[in-house]
Amino acid sequence: MKTHAFLLKLVAFFLLLLNCGAETIAQAHEHTAPEKNSRTAKQYSVIDVSTDLKKMGIAQQNMLPDNNTIDAGPLLEAAVIYAGKHNYNKVNVPAGTYYFKSVRDNAHAYIFNTNNVVIECNNATFSFSSRKACGIIIRNCNYVGIQNVKLDYGQDLPFTSATVASVDAANNAISVGEVTGRPLSDFTSSSRYSVRIFVLRKTGNNEVKSVPVEWLFAADGPLSNTKIVLKGNGAQLAANLAKVQPGDILCVSERSYAGNNALAFMTYPPDIDSGNYAKNVTVYSSPAIGVSSMWQNNLSFSNLKVMPKPGRVQYISSNADGINVVNSGNGNSVNNCTVLFSGDDGISFSGNLYATVTSVNDVNGMAVNERYKLKANQKITFVDPDDLREIGSATISDLPQRSSDKQKTNIRLSSTVQNLKAGTLIYLPQDKRSNGIAISGNTIRYPYSRGIYFSGVNGAQITGNTIEHTQSCAILGQAGRNIPGVSNTVIKNNVINSAFEKGTTNQPGAIEISVEGKVTSAFVNRGMEIRNNQITIADGGVKHVGIFISNTQGYSLSDNSLKVKVSDAALNDLPDARKVVVRGSASGN
Repeated sequence: MKTHAFLLKLVAFFLLLLNCGAETIAQAHEHTAPEKNSRTAKQYSVIDVSTDLKKMGIAQQNMLPDNNTIDAGPLLEAAVIYAGKHNYNKVNVPAGTYYFKSVRDNAHAYIFNTNNVVIECNNATFSFSSRKACGIIIRNCNYVGIQNVKLDYGQDLPFTSATVASVDAANNAISVGEVTGRPLSDFTSSSRYSVRIFVLRKTGNNEVKSVPVEWLFAADGPLSNTKIVLKGNGAQLAANLAKVQPGDILCVSERSYAGNNALAFMTYPPDIDSGNYAKNVTVYSSPAIGVSSMWQNNLSFSNLKVMPKPGRVQYISSNADGINVVNSGNGNSVNNCTVLFSGDDGISFSGNLYATVTSVNDVNGMAVNERYKLKANQKITFVDPDDLREIGSATISDLPQRSSDKQKTNIRLSSTVQNLKAGTLIYLPQDKRSNGIAISGNTIRYPYSRGIYFSGVNGAQITGNTIEHTQSCAILGQAGRNIPGVSNTVIKNNVINSAFEKGTTNQPGAIEISVEGKVTSAFVNRGMEIRNNQITIADGGVKHVGIFISNTQGYSLSDNSLKVKVSDAALNDLPDARKVVVRGSASGN
């Protein structure tokens, strides 16, 4: 009888499996909210893309490594989205190289509305086919991680390099000799994909250093394999070309202004949670930013590397920032990462504009367009959009109606704020915005702009970073461009070597806290602590300073070492007049 009962249960179990039905790859691609798993038990906790996709009905074929006939993007999407819907907590990608051939929604892999899944890649390489698209987009997801993977546009590199044969200053042109990499004729300069040229020079020990010229831009149109014609201001361009010599190396990069990043986390507001992460991810090439995030909370980037691929002759890794966190929420961190030869800032971090007023209904009521979800009993600050003046603060007493458009809602205030109008900017008070930011233990070398840039954050810790050979300043905290000031931030124990190698910049301090544009009550920095940093600047003929403070209320400086590099082997103390410069409305010690 026991045997008979067991057989009946076994038959019932297999009938249940047959009735469950398989998800199709098309269903996995649907842009719908994540579904909770209706089953109380799961067959596996891990989905292996090389063995499980076909047998589980996720896709018609498995995602096999080292097979360039297989398009890995749709298969990875299907596996991750299926895992999220059915409570599998890991998608396993075996070691090897995977080829991402097709593009959907401007990405080679587009992972949407998925929660609680880690993509374990076992040191695999993902090779992307088109520099006109993102590598991987992870959008509107929570607690999704990707780790142990190398990302590369090896099938369609967005840059190349060439040597200078001669300079034709009269015609704003540079004749090129040997081209190492893809032909220059593969690139076309336009407003959407501008071709920039960085000039490098080999040193005696066969390393490269930046030649102190501004970015050069190719004239619009296809490039020639023998000559690059430049565009720009006549006098400035002539001054730059005068510094270029035969034998110099031209790093020619096609920068995407369409946001084509190798790895991008994003959440469209106002529904934001996050907890996403990237760990042990290496980016060898990117058309724009290496690794980016937008509108995230509690995001963690750790042990990332944005760097040229070893053995490939290239002097750029990402065509824009190495790592970029924009419209940052709370608790985001970038720790123990390495950025080499990024096409703009090494690491960039910016806070957020919360909402804008779309119409004023009555003295205490208005319609707004949200970037972050507003809440009842939340205090908000209003800023005039024309003169960037803080015009008042109030507490939200009620949110009576939400539009079918998630970003639009109506709010009522507990008190009246005068002079509100369409376009008025809404922020949280300074001590409530973009809190708990950490940028620590990172190594940044040879960025084509600044080392670390941050704006609009509160309570940030920028500690223990090594920043070397920057073309501009090493650390810049700034208010402006609709991003409010930085506040209550600690900058300590950082090592800065050879800041300002380009020689010219409109930012004078190796560490600088300032305001870009108009200084108002809303756009001012507050409460900065700068201590125990080792700062060495390159003396390229322009008298840069160690620390520059402007329009900052309440700053503290202590125990900073301030040197100037006069040769490869010699350091001198910065003259007193160039150690610390304070200008504008500033108070501190």
